[in-house]
Amino acid sequence: YYNDLVGPFQVKDIEQEIRRALEQLPQRQREIFRLYRFHDYAAPEIAQLLKLTEGTVNFQLHKAHKKLKEYFRVLFSQSRQTF
Repeated sequence: YYNDLVGPFQVKDIEQEIRRALEQLPQRQREIFRLYRFHDYAAPEIAQLLKLTEGTVNFQLHKAHKKLKEYFRVLFSQSRQTF
């Protein structure tokens, strides 16, 4: 199953694309996303840490996920055309 998802990409390629994708996000979204996904903070913790409402954190996470999903949808559709 993993190989079906990865296709022609190597793990290092995917890590590089994740970094590129994250750099596409606005700074605040990127910060919230990283805290949530890579540092295991919950939305209420992020809200308190950044002095935001929990609703704002959840909305920014939603927007970040949507942008990242689109980034990788385009990337993987292009890779299928290439290979």
